[in-house]
Amino acid sequence: LTDLAVSLERVRVYVQEMDRAFWQRDSMDEVARRLRMSRRRFSALFRELTGQSWLVRLHQLRLRHAANLLRTTSSPIKAIAFECGYDDLSHFYRRFLRTYQTTPAAWRAQGGGGTQTGAQAARICRRSVKELVSEAVIRSRSRARVMPT
Repeated sequence: LTDLAVSLERVRVYVQEMDRAFWQRDSMDEVARRLRMSRRRFSALFRELTGQSWLVRLHQLRLRHAANLLRTTSSPIKAIAFECGYDDLSHFYRRFLRTYQTTPAAWRAQGGGGTQTGAQAARICRRSVKELVSEAVIRSRSRARVMPT
């Protein structure tokens, strides 16, 4: 097997693991180091396999789980945020609001999205992922323009 094939297989296995262990507080650097590759190589291979950046995928998995817990349990929102891997409650609220266009409490009160079907909620989530990527690109471009000369 070539180095590329070995690296792709490591990332593929990690992606499956991530789907089950998204709540863990690993950084992308830690994951890349564990898989014995550079951050840049890991990021490129991850995007190639999933079509998403690592961070976008991580938030998507966490927020889907949070939405499900809000719909199916009576656990406090703070506990759900923590269980899904968010240490900062305000960060969780901002991400949830950006993805589902409502607060976690309103989501729960509406029975997990109110009148939205599962397909509509998934479209909202996908649209938000695209928005997150766009925002990240805009932020990185604006930072590049502000750099001192």
